[in-house]
Amino acid sequence: MTDTGFDKEERFFRYWLHTVPDMTAGLMKKLLEKYGSARDVFMDSGRDSLLNEKNREAFEAGKADAKRILAEYEGLGARGIKFILAEDDGFPRRLREIPDSPCGLFVKGELPDDDAKSVAIVGARRATMHGKWFAKSLASDLVTHGIPIISGMAEGIDGSGHEGALSAGGRTVAVLGTGIDICYPMLHEKMYNMIPEHGAVISEYGPAAPGVSYHFPARNRIISGLSDIVIVVEAKERSGSLITVVAALKQGRDVMAVPGRPDDPCSRACNRLLKEGAACCTCAEDVLRLLELTPQKPIAPAERDRPSGNEALVLASIYGEPRHTDDIAKATGLSPQEVANILISLEIKGKVSPITTGLYIRK
Repeated sequence: MTDTGFDKEERFFRYWLHTVPDMTAGLMKKLLEKYGSARDVFMDSGRDSLLNEKNREAFEAGKADAKRILAEYEGLGARGIKFILAEDDGFPRRLREIPDSPCGLFVKGELPDDDAKSVAIVGARRATMHGKWFAKSLASDLVTHGIPIISGMAEGIDGSGHEGALSAGGRTVAVLGTGIDICYPMLHEKMYNMIPEHGAVISEYGPAAPGVSYHFPARNRIISGLSDIVIVVEAKERSGSLITVVAALKQGRDVMAVPGRPDDPCSRACNRLLKEGAACCTCAEDVLRLLELTPQKPIAPAERDRPSGNEALVLASIYGEPRHTDDIAKATGLSPQEVANILISLEIKGKVSPITTGLYIRK
């Protein structure tokens, strides 16, 4: 990475600005434009009219803590953290071009090449089993064609997208709404530690920055900004994923949505997006077509999705006419609960379909 030519002192004060609580990219740009350098912001801005009372208190606290912050800055490399300014060669070109672009990024790992096509997969935190399976499967298929997956490492669809990319040996980028050194949510700790080996974890917030509520909508503009296409897999009517969609449209990115049942709350926002002109995503080929890429090889169902064991036994018992779960249990010798769980799995894999409660047909 080639840096801007800023001296070490100026780079530290840029870092210092990123550690000030409630410091937005917009306010940082206004201050830098007014004062000309981060050093002068540090020296002169404590009473500036651009700052509200809360900002002023944060600035004064930051000045008093400057010695500790300097030690923290000098220790970033030992913690595997890079601090990249927007003026640096290593800063993503796409992000420089978006409205309200970040002034800097904290990075663990390696960002994808600027010329690589990339796709964001986003959606509901409380996603359905089918939605999570689809996100994982789609990501797994896309990375085999060299397409990095961008998302926010949240529960549900985001995490499933990252998981799919990792499981297929592909590249993925997680954009955090916390400081770069904070894994949120903690259930994704293993994923957080794996991603830098297969892509990058990034944040515009300094180390130890808490995950306050307004950080997460702000980080969504980075998710869409890094992507050529934003794909919404599942989203309720007032989903936070729609913030990413709005950001994508402002940035000139394409938006795709996965269709769902009209009566499914998790599909309402997706179905509405399709009515409003979003492209339809039902498989990886749809995405490749919109990216104007030719598949490198046919996309076949993953080996893990082929029924085996008790799944194959249940599937074999459904033939000809629809079969009731009670009849399937009798035919297979499995308990009703086992049959119910297996049918959910088979439905997710697209092997069976419910007609009415307890009645299934083979697809």
